[in-house]
Amino acid sequence: MPDSVRIVLALSIICLVSGTALGGLYNGTKERIEIQVLENKQMPAVRAVMEGADNDLLNDRKSLDFGEKTKRIIFPAKKGSDLFGVALEFSGKGFGGDVGVMMGIDLKSGKLAGIGITTMSETPGVGTRAKEATFTKQFKGMSLDANFNVKADGGVVDAVTGATVTSRAVCSALRDGAKFYKENKDKILTGIQ
Repeated sequence: MPDSVRIVLALSIICLVSGTALGGLYNGTKERIEIQVLENKQMPAVRAVMEGADNDLLNDRKSLDFGEKTKRIIFPAKKGSDLFGVALEFSGKGFGGDVGVMMGIDLKSGKLAGIGITTMSETPGVGTRAKEATFTKQFKGMSLDANFNVKADGGVVDAVTGATVTSRAVCSALRDGAKFYKENKDKILTGIQ
């Protein structure tokens, strides 16, 4: 057998073994990685926007299918056995990438219970200030029909000074989330019961 054929054969076997090992490692750790993201990124935001919930927000979450490649994780919040709110995550395009926004919705009033930032790659000390309460607290109690745009764009949101792009990303996520919730409210509420 010529040397070139042996080299190609050896490299093919190495690639096959390596690919199989990497695939197995990915499948073996996929679920644990998803749990880590939930526990360390999403759950702090869910707990912040669903204050007063006494149920296990992590274990009570539901993954609902909304059609073509659209799945959403919904976090129902309860006091006792009474459902009082839901939290769901959307994202908007920021300066450094997507900005994940967890929005809590008070079911009785139909307004925002609050928001929390789950993920971002924004400039430290500038865009990352969108995580601070001075920015996020302004959303609590806003109607889902509010004009979620920064004031410079004719909206009602006070942008973070020096981080208008990040502020716009948060607003974009909230517009998408409010629209999605209003269009799918019945399916969401039925799916989490």
